[in-house]
Amino acid sequence: MGTIYCFGETMIQLYPRDPDAEARDILYFKKHIGGNAVISAYSIACLGGHSGFLGSISTDSFGQFIRYTLKTAGVDLSACVMDSKNETSIMLVKGLKNAKETGFYQPVSYKMEFELTGCGLTNQDILHISPQCAFPETVIIRLMDAAARAGCIVSLSLDNWPPETENTKKIHKYISENLSRFSVVFVSQNILTSMGEGFIDGVDSIIKQVPILICFKTDGEILLYRQERNSLLTAAEIFPIPPVSVINRQAVFAGAFLQQCMTALAENRWKEVLGDRSVVSEIYLFAAAAAEIGGTHKSGLLPFPAQAEVNRLIPGTVDKNAQKKEFLRLAEMAKRDYYRLSYHVMPEAGWMNDPNGLIVYNGKYHVFYQTYPYAPGWGPMHWGHVTSGDLIHWEYLPFALVPDQLYEKGCYSGSAVDNNGELTLIYTAHDDARSPKESQCIAFSTDGVKFRKYEKNPVILGPPEGFGEDFRDPKVFRRGDLWYLIVGCTKDRQGGILLYSSKDLRDWECLGLVCKSNGKQGEMWECPDLFELDNTWVLMISPMNMKNSKTIFITGSMDFETAAFTQKQWQDVDYGFEFYSPRTFQDDRGRRILIGWMDMWMGEYPTQKNGWSGALTFPRELFMKDGKIWQRPVEELQYLRKKELFKGKLSLKEGKKDNLPGIKGDCMEIFFTIPEKEKSGVLTLYMRSSENWKERTMLSYNFNSQVFTIDKRQSGSGRPSQVNVPRRRMEKIPVHILIDKSSVEIFLDGGKYAVTHRIYPQQSSVFYDIFTESVDIEIPDLNIYELG
Repeated sequence: MGTIYCFGETMIQLYPRDPDAEARDILYFKKHIGGNAVISAYSIACLGGHSGFLGSISTDSFGQFIRYTLKTAGVDLSACVMDSKNETSIMLVKGLKNAKETGFYQPVSYKMEFELTGCGLTNQDILHISPQCAFPETVIIRLMDAAARAGCIVSLSLDNWPPETENTKKIHKYISENLSRFSVVFVSQNILTSMGEGFIDGVDSIIKQVPILICFKTDGEILLYRQERNSLLTAAEIFPIPPVSVINRQAVFAGAFLQQCMTALAENRWKEVLGDRSVVSEIYLFAAAAAEIGGTHKSGLLPFPAQAEVNRLIPGTVDKNAQKKEFLRLAEMAKRDYYRLSYHVMPEAGWMNDPNGLIVYNGKYHVFYQTYPYAPGWGPMHWGHVTSGDLIHWEYLPFALVPDQLYEKGCYSGSAVDNNGELTLIYTAHDDARSPKESQCIAFSTDGVKFRKYEKNPVILGPPEGFGEDFRDPKVFRRGDLWYLIVGCTKDRQGGILLYSSKDLRDWECLGLVCKSNGKQGEMWECPDLFELDNTWVLMISPMNMKNSKTIFITGSMDFETAAFTQKQWQDVDYGFEFYSPRTFQDDRGRRILIGWMDMWMGEYPTQKNGWSGALTFPRELFMKDGKIWQRPVEELQYLRKKELFKGKLSLKEGKKDNLPGIKGDCMEIFFTIPEKEKSGVLTLYMRSSENWKERTMLSYNFNSQVFTIDKRQSGSGRPSQVNVPRRRMEKIPVHILIDKSSVEIFLDGGKYAVTHRIYPQQSSVFYDIFTESVDIEIPDLNIYELG
């Protein structure tokens, strides 16, 4: 087992940082837990590696806390001195013999004395030289000379080293002239372009001298170069690094990465190990997973995770057999649940929410959806996948997306496009522990079943400067020679839409904020959709925290030259309580079809006790009429009609009930027209009622107020609710209703208004009635079908 030697305050330079990080390091050094070197040493020790301090720690309570925590973790403090005169001062090091006390961030007048003898470097050691180290250049050069003779790995963070001092210039010169003596070199950040005046010009100069070079860059990549193979393995082929903002996590990553390298490089197998991309990948995955658990606190040292806990975060280490068993168990429970729907898309098992990626591809309808298949509640989001030839009968396919990359703890909503025969999914990678927490990614398929994630994901790393971290649910569409992407965002606590363009779906240019809230349209715009309908541009959004609305259509004008959408008017998409995050697509017949999520976040649902939750609405065709957007079930609905239960006129006498004797069922289609000529009175329809009418879902229309009321306060278990839909007077009022076990979708005024609800009546509640109060009317056309 080798040793890590770290001169300077931290090994954090191995991990990408932003320009302000160095100033924050100095702040964190005192404000938080004694600097990143503490965390690095701590993480190395907890992972079973060797780490220690050479330096002084203050005797105040803060210093006492650091010393106790490090000692408990197993960090070697034999060379550490408690000093009441100095600030907390540390030096991460191990294995130096006969070394005197030194310090870091000491006053300029502080005279450092450092006698280096018998360093004892071996070919199993890693030497790290940090830019902040304050040793004389003779010490650094002697150290590196010893490392070169021993054949150990050298880690350099030269790009942040102040280049203006004589000290650093001498060190730069030594490194330039002696790189060829090292077998492996780690470098960091902008070393490719900013090495200091007179220093190495770019990576080409380095790779000609060093057989193996690993470079950590600020733009979120690790590059692995191997001179021996005369080839460059790009970051896309290895590992992109999502940005992080928590200093602790950076230091844990650095410590874990180097400790794992040290373990893997035992027995002088550097070239073999670092020449094997899979081994380097495993080292990286372990370090990143450790950082996820061990670096989430912004202050204080927390217990470092056990290796088994780290392993659970590493992609590919999930117990897939256990997951499969749980999925099958839940699916078996779901099959036996009465509330399973007959002609709607729903999960085979587990949780479902947003529809995604609606598209016609290779002659079939494809619908993807958010799902967590291993529990009937929210969890790490996957993309479920179903296909159909008729929008009626659906076939389940394997999960299209699984959160198996380090930049994602969930594959959130998005869209799908056909890119010259390649089915491309565009989705949001989400991880609350990261900053930014949401980025946009893509995945490809040539058969519409198996998908491969792009090696250079994320393609859009995060929102532009000045925007909030909510940045999700991309919708992509083609216009001319360009792809366009809109994504929901938030700015100044107001919802909005950002617009991007691309030629290849990989490189995206931000065109700006195309539309934002008028101040009353919510704080975040989820699941945005932008499309043309009968020469009218429509923006559909699901705004968070918009009073009295959950989803809205906004009609207006779109100017792609100025990247601006101008609002003209808006309307609710659906008045129901169980309707959210709808998406649309245009099929090969030119129809604009909408599908939404037929559930909602609040409350528990009875189906969860039986292993599943959530469903999608029946596909709806959108059309323009009277300047508004109307909806109707797609015409393929007729293929579901199994049996005609009633067709014709129906006369209703005031107060007389039981007008639909013999009409029973739990999967029904009801269509009728209300004559609009009365000035008073109420018409009421009972659906899914018990035989004594005490349990029922009720639709009523008040002729005087011209208000529809949908009442499910007596609909069985589930959340009780009542909604009113006001309308303007017309000659007649078409009403179209779809009932499917535990769902009711109602289209009023021929589709001008839609209302979606989930209901959970008893299995025996299959009766129907229609009646009036204070008025006699004749319904000219009542049609009732049993569906299946």
